[in-house]
Formats: sequence, structure tokens, C-alpha cells
Amino acid sequence: MRDHFINELSSLIDEFPNIILITGDLGFGVLDDFRKNYPDNFINAGVAEQNMTGIATGMALEEKIVFTYSIANFPTLRCLEQIRNDACYHGVNVNIVSIGGGFSYGALGISHHATEDLSIMRSLPEITVVSPSSFWEVEQATEAIVQNKKVCYLRLDKSTGRDMDNNIDQPFVIGKTRTLAEGDFCTIFVTGGILEEVWEVHDDLQKLGQKICDVEIDNSKNWRNKHWRTISENYSKCLYFNKFFPAFENIFKSNWSNLSELNIKVISEILKILNINTKMLKASSINVEGNSTDLLINLCKTINCKKYLSGEGGKNYLQLDKFKSAGIEVVFEKNINQKPYKQNHSKLGFVQNLSIIDSLFNNGNKILDT
Repeated sequence: MRDHFINELSSLIDEFPNIILITGDLGFGVLDDFRKNYPDNFINAGVAEQNMTGIATGMALEEKIVFTYSIANFPTLRCLEQIRNDACYHGVNVNIVSIGGGFSYGALGISHHATEDLSIMRSLPEITVVSPSSFWEVEQATEAIVQNKKVCYLRLDKSTGRDMDNNIDQPFVIGKTRTLAEGDFCTIFVTGGILEEVWEVHDDLQKLGQKICDVEIDNSKNWRNKHWRTISENYSKCLYFNKFFPAFENIFKSNWSNLSELNIKVISEILKILNINTKMLKASSINVEGNSTDLLINLCKTINCKKYLSGEGGKNYLQLDKFKSAGIEVVFEKNINQKPYKQNHSKLGFVQNLSIIDSLFNNGNKILDT
């Protein structure tokens, strides 16, 4: 997104020669061409973001269109007083550009996590907050901000910005939404670089009604490494991680094309570790009919089941009255009385209802006692 911002800003220089870009001593790989082509429009303020904002306000009072540029919290929270008192209360054209919104720089720790910036910046007086979702919106937002003549906060992240430019016939207007897709199942509002993931959800929703045994895995995405890296980062320091992680690592390093087969393998491996020998059946192997609640009830009746365990999400779609009429008790996950156990990652007390691997890596086979 930052490349598209810089390119768009460069294209506007001829029309708006009073544009000034001030950086907090970073981004030179991205800003080099701008600095070389427009040396009179570029300032490096050093690692001094409060001073950078003060300079920007002074130049804006002299009719300059000023952009400050830095990572995540540095141009926002670190100099919040200067933004509020100097820029906002004077109503000048100072535009704060933050790159790496959210957890884009996750590995660098909380100093680089921009998780409160949107709500904090929106609380300031006379400020416009813009959080574009795609490359096209970055370009449109940059042009709109230049002409806005008020304090603006432009929040960019490291997303690849999957564009759906079939909708660019809808004009970009600050404060207005754009409809990117239509349907009749649900409405999703999105802002920022998470649009890429939301499009994946949109694609998945198009498959509603598809049997899980028919769901294919999209191996064009590097999901295996991403999932395994997340597990490792969160549990590698746990007491029993080294004992059990090889089994799961082998699963994630294998090639999978079918989602249900992957799920069955994970469940089977966990049952093996826990020495649970209960027979596992595929619903597709049981000859029953029905949809949704009726199908679940018929499955329970076929195997003489009197209790159905459901995740919390089941409350949104299960017809509980039908289960009751069939003499089948529905137990939701949060209603299970889980005994607390030691969690290596938790500093805020015991966190319930996590994955089985949380208890496994923290407690080993003692999980059976909890």
C-alpha cells in the first residue's frame, strides 16, 4: 500500500507543488525516488516524531500540504499531544500517514503494534480518518486528502491489497461506503487491509450448502506454514511442546487436498495421544436423510445417541425444540465445567475453551485428569 501512496503523491506534485513529505527517519527504500525527484518537497525530521508534527503544523500554517510518514504508532500515539493541540485545534492541512496498521509488524513487539490508533485518532477534534482497503482506494484516498484542507489520518498496512476493480465505477468519497459484492446471506462491513481475508470469507460463503466431505483445500495459499508458525510461536515454550509437536508437525508438512480428511487425521492423532479408542464414524457413511437440525437428529437416532455436543455457534442455527422433542440433550461447549490448569501463555488467569492442543502442550497426558 505504501508504494501506491508514494506513487500517487508523486503524480500530484505538478498540480500541487506545495506538497511536503516529512519522514521520521525511515522508509528510504520506498521514498528514495520521491526524495531524488522532489528534493524541495522532502524533509527527514529524524527519530523525533513530536518535532516532526510541530514542523508539519508550522508549514501547513504557511499554506503547505504536509504529510508526515512513519511506522504504526510513531506518527500517532508518540506525538498525540502535538497532533491534538498543534494540528487539530488549528485546523491545518497536516496529514498523518501510518504504515503497518494493526499487527503488520507483529514480530517487532507491542511498540510496533497499531491496535488502538483508529479509535484514538477518531476521538480527536476536526480530524478525518481514512483506512483504505485496496491499492485503488489508497490512490483515491491520497488524492482526496490532498484536497481536504483539514487534518487527516491515513492508515496503511502491509496488505497486498487484493483489488476488485470491477467496482471502481463507484466513486471514492471520504465517509461513504462502497458495495463490492451483493448477496442475500449476510452483510460484512470492512475497513483496512483485512479486505483480503474478507474476500476469502466471501468466496467461502458462496459454497454454503456444500458437503464438508466435498470441500477442497486451496493449496495455492501457504496455509500449512502459516498455521504451524502460529502454533509454534504460541506454544514453543510450553513444558510438553517438544514431546508432542512432531506428530502435529508431520500433519502440517503432509500434502492435503480434502478438508475433511485433514480434520479426521488431526482428530485421530489427538485420540491416539490420549489413548482414546472410541470408534469414529463419518456422517457420510451413515445412510440418513435430512438437512441441518433434522440431519443431526437422524444421525443421533441411528447410533442411539442421547446427547449432542455442540460449539457455541450452534446456538445460532440449531432448532433446540426439535432436539428436545426427539429426547436428545444438546450440550454447548461453554456449558462444560472445565477445571483450570496451568497455562504458560496466560498472565490474566485461566482462559477457558481453547483448543485441545493448549491443554496438551501445557499439561501433557495429565489432560485426562482435567
